[in-house]
Parts: sequence; C-alpha cells; structure tokens
Amino acid sequence: MIAEHGDQRPRRGRPADPYVDEALRTAALDVISRSGWRGATVERIAERAGVARTTIYRRHGSVHGVMLLVLDHVYSRAPVPDTGLLRDDLIELVRRTAAFWRNPQFKDFVCAMGAAQREDPSCTTAYLAQMAARRTNTMTIVERAVERGELPSDVDGRLLLDLLFGLFSQRFILSCDGVDDDDVPAIVDTVVAGFTAVGAR
Repeated sequence: MIAEHGDQRPRRGRPADPYVDEALRTAALDVISRSGWRGATVERIAERAGVARTTIYRRHGSVHGVMLLVLDHVYSRAPVPDTGLLRDDLIELVRRTAAFWRNPQFKDFVCAMGAAQREDPSCTTAYLAQMAARRTNTMTIVERAVERGELPSDVDGRLLLDLLFGLFSQRFILSCDGVDDDDVPAIVDTVVAGFTAVGAR
C-alpha cells in the first residue's frame, strides 16, 4: 500500500479541488465509521461535507469514487522511503503503514472497501489498478536492495512484501493486537532473513 501512488483511475468531469476533496475524504471516513458501508450514501457524505450531491456525481461519479479518493490520499501520505538501506526502508514503510492501521476510521474504511468490491465490479477494477500501482512503487525498495547486493538477484520481492504486510490484516483486523513501533525492526529482520538465507544456499 503515493504522485508516487500512480492513480490509474480515469478522472471525472471537473478538475480536483483540494478543499472540496478534503471535505469529501473527511466526510466519507466519518460516515463509514458511524454508519458502516451500507450507510455510506452520496446523500450522507454530501451533507456531512457541506456540498451538493451533484458535486460528488460530477467529480467522482459515486460513493465508490469517493472511497478511491480516500485511498489515493492514504497512499500520498505514505511515500516509499529511500534511505539507502533495505532494512531502514522497510522499517520506515512498515511504521508509516502501522500508523494508518491504528486509526479506527481507516480500519473501518478498509472493511468498507472489501464490501464495495463484492458489490461493484468497476470498484474492484479501479481498486486493483491502484494497488498494482502501489505495488510497483513499493517494489522499488526490493529492486534497489538487489542492486546494492542486499538481496539475491532471484529474490521473490512480491512474496517478501506480502509476508511483511500481510501481518497487518492479521494483527489489526483479525486479532486486534496491533503492531508497536518498537517491534517493527524485529519483524523486518525476521522476514528479510528468510530471503537472504535462501540466496545464500
């Protein structure tokens, strides 16, 4: 999981207005947190944001479009780090990601995105396009590490990142244990060690 996020969604009719979009993002998170996915209607988000319903339809097409706007914003606030070391890059990225997961509204939003995808194939397509762009950006951490000799050239970077970030689904959604910043270095070291050991064999 920044314009490093590479949003591939087709834009709606009007250019983005940062003030209107910020109001819509805040309103969407609040409505989803209070009323759940089923209660996240254009009417409620528009009322909460203090805008006309037509503003949402013109700019983002639907509630799903507003949700993708929120996801864009999350990515933009968690850029891919470039510290010069694989370990430091991953620690920084994991800590930034954990900070979002600690926000109850963001957890509610992630669950709502899952529900939206089951109901609307167009939302699924747009969401997967965003995730693919984010994956490409995040993979640069692995690619740079390979160039520096920190990882073997045949490393499965996709698997490395999946193992690292799959932890968030388990810790924050399923078990509600969370991830402390102090635990992040040990988590990163454990995951990376498996891939460097494979390369050493």
